[in-house]
Amino acid sequence: MGGDMINIKRAMKSNRVLKALTGLKIKQFMMLAVLFELNLRESFEKYRNVSLDLGRKFILESAKEKLFFILFYMKCYPTFDVAGFYFDVDRSSCCRWAHWFLPALQETLGKELVLPERKVSDPEEFLRLFPEVKGIFIDATERPIQRPKDNKKQKENYSGKKKRHTRKNIIVNDEKKRIEYWLCDKVLRGGGALRACLDGVPFLKGKRYQA
Repeated sequence: MGGDMINIKRAMKSNRVLKALTGLKIKQFMMLAVLFELNLRESFEKYRNVSLDLGRKFILESAKEKLFFILFYMKCYPTFDVAGFYFDVDRSSCCRWAHWFLPALQETLGKELVLPERKVSDPEEFLRLFPEVKGIFIDATERPIQRPKDNKKQKENYSGKKKRHTRKNIIVNDEKKRIEYWLCDKVLRGGGALRACLDGVPFLKGKRYQA
C-alpha cells in the first residue's frame, strides 16, 4: 500500500471507525471478506477474462483491501476524484475498481440474502414483502457530480439548494434502519413514483425531503 493512502489497517482495529467507513463492524467485515474473496476471483475472471493472479500488481493487494474500498465507496458515496485522493490513485483507477469489485460484492450479498428480492411496484406488493413493517422513514440524499456537458442534463441535475450539480436519491427504511426501497433520480423525474408505490403505508419524512 502507498504511504499516502487511507490507513485501512488502522480502520480495521476499531469497530466505530470501520462501521463509519464501511457500514460493518470488524466481525461482520471479516465474515463477509471470506465469501467476497471467492466471488471476486469468479467475477474478475468472468468480466475481465483473466485471472486475478495475473497482470500488473494491484495497489489494493488483498481481498480485504478490495472489499474495504467497494464498501467505502457504497457507504460514503464519494466522487471518483475524492476516492482517488483517499486511496492515492487517479480517479480512473477508482472508476475501474468500482466496476470490477461491485459485481463480486453484489454476488456476495445476494448469497447472504441481504439484497432486495425484487422491485416493488405497488403498496400491496410492498406490504406482502415486508409484512412486519409498521411504518417507514423517508429521506433524500444528493451526491455531487461533475457538471454534465449536455445542456438538458445540466438543468436536470442542477441543485438550487446545493448550488451545484448532483445525483438525487430517495431512501426508504424501516424502524430497524433496514433499507426497504430506493429510488434514483431518473425514476423521481417521472413524478408520483414514490406515492404510487407507498400509498397507504404509514411513513415519516426526513427534514430535508420535500414531496
